[in-house]
Amino acid sequence: MSAQQAMQGDKHITRICEMHMEENRILYARVFDGLDITLADIEETNKAQKELAGNEPFYVLANALDITLGHVDREAFSLNAADKTLTNKKAEAYVLNSLSVKLLVNFYVQFFKPSVPVKIFNDIDEARAWLLEHKKLEEWRNS
Repeated sequence: MSAQQAMQGDKHITRICEMHMEENRILYARVFDGLDITLADIEETNKAQKELAGNEPFYVLANALDITLGHVDREAFSLNAADKTLTNKKAEAYVLNSLSVKLLVNFYVQFFKPSVPVKIFNDIDEARAWLLEHKKLEEWRNS
């Protein structure tokens, strides 16, 4: 276990978030407040996602309610949008209520064109329902 990442059972804590895998293959990530996000942060977070997900498909629910973010490196956006080692990530839902964070996520979607569907919500239950619909569709495609 690295100094930057702590594991507690099936929970991973990185510098930018705390995450765990739910039974329904939704990877729930609680984003921490007031951070600048670097390429190293996304590399660390993606590594934790791989450890939690294994080779199975997963769907990210990023809870960014009641937070503000500082600067996000261009390289961090780029890696998050197209990490070739996370081919089993199938969709991302961002739950937020801050205009500044919404602008950052919209910028990420518009300019970095993530390889998976991305949607912004202000309600966790709506985000989870959207991800579960994507999961059903993915399972149907693979049946």
